Amino acid sequence: MKINKSQKPRLEGRRILTIAVLVAVLAAFSATLSAQTRAEGNLISIKFGGGYDWVPSGIGDLEQLRSSLSSYYPSLGGLGGYTGTCSWAKTGRVPGYDFEILLHPLPALAISFGISYIAANSSGTYGYTYHEEGTQATQQYIFDQSVTTARSYKLTVIPIKLSLYGILPLGRTFDLYAYAGAGFYFGNLSHSMTEQTSVIQQFNPFAAGTPATQNNSTVNDQIQEDFTKEILGIHGGLGLDVKLGRWLSLGLECYGRSLSMADWEGHRVDTISTRQRLYKSDLGWYSDETSTNTYQTYGSQYYYETLDPKLNKFFAHIELLDFSPEAGDVVRNVRRPSFNLSSYGIRLTLQIYFTID
Repeated sequence: MKINKSQKPRLEGRRILTIAVLVAVLAAFSATLSAQTRAEGNLISIKFGGGYDWVPSGIGDLEQLRSSLSSYYPSLGGLGGYTGTCSWAKTGRVPGYDFEILLHPLPALAISFGISYIAANSSGTYGYTYHEEGTQATQQYIFDQSVTTARSYKLTVIPIKLSLYGILPLGRTFDLYAYAGAGFYFGNLSHSMTEQTSVIQQFNPFAAGTPATQNNSTVNDQIQEDFTKEILGIHGGLGLDVKLGRWLSLGLECYGRSLSMADWEGHRVDTISTRQRLYKSDLGWYSDETSTNTYQTYGSQYYYETLDPKLNKFFAHIELLDFSPEAGDVVRNVRRPSFNLSSYGIRLTLQIYFTID
């Protein structure tokens, strides 16, 4: 079992510090809001919003990984004995939900404090099979191998945001508004991967009386990686509110966000289970051995590409490591991956207004 314990306190300390700063900012904002409303009886509103964001990048380097594997595995079919498949769709839409409290010191101005929830998911399966059979000097042999991998990424981001609104009333029914602001984004990335490998080797001797043999082995590798990241991001939008009465409105807005989350740090648990069975035609299955081992690592997430000499083609990897891979003839493009959530979208909103004397 391999654990770099020095990483964990550093990660926890950074998280505690950032949370403390945000609590201080929230307290100052709340105190200002309370003082203003008590002194002037300002209009307050609560705004709810939800919709889908379109992510042109396909979540940055995650799309690079998906695209690379989608090209690599089917190309194995061009090699003798191989078949390869990959089923992994691009992530193009990301759902998001918002909650804001707005202070309206002037009819044309509002200041908001908000929190949002963003959830991006990407999952796929890929693998290959290989078959070979032939004859050697004393026997016939058959070799079969299959490797199947299923993996899933779940990226959850909770931003705490401050925004400034400019509001233009259009008669008594409509309000046109624009806003911009910044936020502190708390990200959690979960990566699950299961790789199942099966190998069957059969040997049929030509000599009479010599038993045939078979060796079956399986490996089940289950990996769970969890990462955290905090970063500043910016956002803005343009919308139209329809007033349904003095205290209620429905709205539609166009929304944009600039956010790229890199330099992920985290924890990996790798559980490997193996089974090997041996067979002889005169004895039957005479050996069956199993083992399970678990390894843990604290480290950083890396993107890199390795060369498959059979195809003379590079393909991508993203994984947690406790060292930095070195680029060379068979390894290239080593970097810390970026999960790009810069996006644009449409939000439906509901706003409730009230005053505090």
